[in-house]
Amino acid sequence: MEEAKFAELGRKIAQQGFRVCVNGLQKDSAQIQQLCNAIGPASEPAVFDEIAEYLAFLKNARLVVGADGGGIHLASAVGTPTIAFFSETASLKWRPFAEGHTQFDSVGKPVNEITVESVWAKIVEKGYLKDSNS
Repeated sequence: MEEAKFAELGRKIAQQGFRVCVNGLQKDSAQIQQLCNAIGPASEPAVFDEIAEYLAFLKNARLVVGADGGGIHLASAVGTPTIAFFSETASLKWRPFAEGHTQFDSVGKPVNEITVESVWAKIVEKGYLKDSNS
């Protein structure tokens, strides 16, 4: 999923009253800030130097959305629902196997063909952002 679509999804989540944290590595701080700027004031950068802090952040998140990578696997391992986008890896072999994981596969087609609407529909279907008290 391209950056513009991540920003659109972030704005959609923010419109529901949620804070959107864009996380990544220190070396990616400029790109993270650029994405936060595109999402708007309900977003903030989240960059961690220590794995324990990063795991605590992931554990306390309501939902983690991103490309197949370490953050998705760590979030899934600590029990946080995840949505991941797989492009060229064998998702059936490498995906997180924890309950609460949703994936979009784009093998053989561009990741950019995944729409914000299809991701949002899955978030709603799974109830990932429903109030835990309702």
